[in-house]
This record gives sequence, C-alpha cells and structure tokens, in this order.
Amino acid sequence: MVSQRKLRRTSSLSLKLALLCVALQQASCSRRAEIEDTPEGGSVPVQEVPRPDGGVPVVADAALDNAEGLTCAERPTQAACRGANDFGCNFDGWLQALSEDCQQRTDCHTDGWVEVLVGPEGCASELRMEDPDAAYVACLVEQLSQYRCPCSEVLGSRFLGLAHDGCTATCGTGELRCPPGSSCQQGACQVDAAAGGADAG
Repeated sequence: MVSQRKLRRTSSLSLKLALLCVALQQASCSRRAEIEDTPEGGSVPVQEVPRPDGGVPVVADAALDNAEGLTCAERPTQAACRGANDFGCNFDGWLQALSEDCQQRTDCHTDGWVEVLVGPEGCASELRMEDPDAAYVACLVEQLSQYRCPCSEVLGSRFLGLAHDGCTATCGTGELRCPPGSSCQQGACQVDAAAGGADAG
C-alpha cells in the first residue's frame, strides 16, 4: 500500500514536470516569433538597381540555337552551373562568371542589366540586355548555345555597371571609368585636350 506522503511527492513531481513542459513550449514559441517577425527599423533593406520600365528588353537577334545543330537534350552539361547536392542548379553562378568574362574579353564597353532565361530542358531560351553591344552578345551566345544546365525555367541576371568606356583596369566595378574632364585612351584615363586647354588658360 502507497503512503499519502509518497502520493503527494509523486503528484508534486508530475505537476512540476507538466509546468516545465508548458514553460519550454512557451519559450520556443516566443523564440520562433522573434525569428519570424522582423522588427520595424531593425534592419536595412537591400536596394537593387532598378530595371528599365517594362523590364529588360529581349535581344531579338541573339541566336541561341546550337551551332552544330544539337538539341538541348544532346548538349553537354556545363559543370559550372551545377550546384551542391541539395541545390543542383546554379545557373546564376555560371552567368555571373560568364558575364564578367565576356565583359573583359570585349574591352568593357557594355552597361546595364543582362538577363538570361533558361527553358524547361535546361538551355538558354532568351537573352535580355539593357545595352546590347554586338561583341558582348556574341560572346555570351557562343557559350550559352553550347551547353545545358541541370536547371528548369530559371532566370539569371547580372548588373554590369554604368558608363563603361573601355578602361579594362577598372572593368566590372560598376563605377564611372574615368573622372570628369578625362577619357579612356589605351586602357588608361587621360585628361582631355579640351579640358587641359581650359585649365591651362
């Protein structure tokens, strides 16, 4: 037979355990609320460079068909757009590297937004550019038309910067190439003759 003292001790222990469980549940709910509810003014929103009104224009003459006549399914997979195990598609990562490489190879003359739409089979189906320099377009198309990616209907984008004038030493930074009163000549910023003459007077 169980004594009254033991019964009271057991009941008290059960009550304490129940109260502890309730407290832990409330604490976890409170922590979840702190994570999910972003405080007003507690963080600075990331500002993205705005796209043109109506979106980035399609480059109508960008020939994305494979030069050797390969269908999308027949093209080799581009290893650079393959992500980690849990994230098989990394098209945006490949586009970042490709767009920068083409910018360097074409002497850094292209500005604005570049977007590439990947179709359901993993091949580039549409090229959009704010400033479609012909050499830059050809550079992108050469690579985009050769490969497929383990991706489906994704949009990759890259902002190339503004006011590129061919100064390759600072190409790709997104800042003005040369200061006012100078221009890029043979890869270096040189004072304009007119500006120099004005200063000299």
